Amino acid sequence: MIYEIPIIDAPRQTLETVIGDQPATLSINWSAWGKRWSIGLALNGVAIFDGVRMVPGVDFLKPYRLGIGKLALVEWQGSGNDPGRAELPAGIFRLFFMPA
Repeated sequence: MIYEIPIIDAPRQTLETVIGDQPATLSINWSAWGKRWSIGLALNGVAIFDGVRMVPGVDFLKPYRLGIGKLALVEWQGSGNDPGRAELPAGIFRLFFMPA
C-alpha cells in the first residue's frame, strides 16, 4: 500500500500522521531565501531529522535505517526540476509513504 501525504498551500506547515505504525509529526517548510522546500520528521515525539531538502526521488528515511519504509517526493509531470513554491501544494510534486 502507498499513502499520499497531502501538502497544503502554506509556506510552513506541520502535519500529524502515522508512519510505520508510529505517531509522526512532519514539518514542511518553504525557504524564500533558498528557494527550496525542506522536511523534518519526529516519531513518537523524538526528532529524527529536520531541514532536509526535498529532492524528488530521494528516500528521506533511508539514511536513518528505521526499517519502517520509504518517504519520498515524486514529480508527477516528469520535468526533472525541483519543486518551487507553487508546485508542491499544486500537486505537481507529491509526498508518499511506502511501508516496509
